[in-house]
Amino acid sequence: MTVDVIVLAGAKNDGPLSAASDAVYEAEIEISGRPMVWYVLRALRQIASIGKIVVVGPVERLSEPLREMDCQIVEGGKSMVESLENGLTAIGNAHAVLVVTCDIPLITAQALEDFLARCNAREAELYYS
Repeated sequence: MTVDVIVLAGAKNDGPLSAASDAVYEAEIEISGRPMVWYVLRALRQIASIGKIVVVGPVERLSEPLREMDCQIVEGGKSMVESLENGLTAIGNAHAVLVVTCDIPLITAQALEDFLARCNAREAELYYS
């Protein structure tokens, strides 16, 4: 089964991570020369069952650094719920949608595949790790 993905990447960098970086958005915080969200996308792109990926965040700021990641970027909303709605609208009709955040740069394809396999093994409308 193909799973489409929404990556929430619109959080302002005004929490604890602001001590490590002056980036405006958490998604932009650089780690070894790449924005944090790039590492999440890299892990997702290593999974064969991942289909469309929609990043929800500051389009102007993320378009260039994420050009190579084969994802759609849509503007975030005024709240997390509104951003999620924007992502779901961009995804369209999908049987399964995985929602992840941009602030987990150490996530691996193996961890994501394990989570998806565990979800697939149980009948439910919503899964939360």
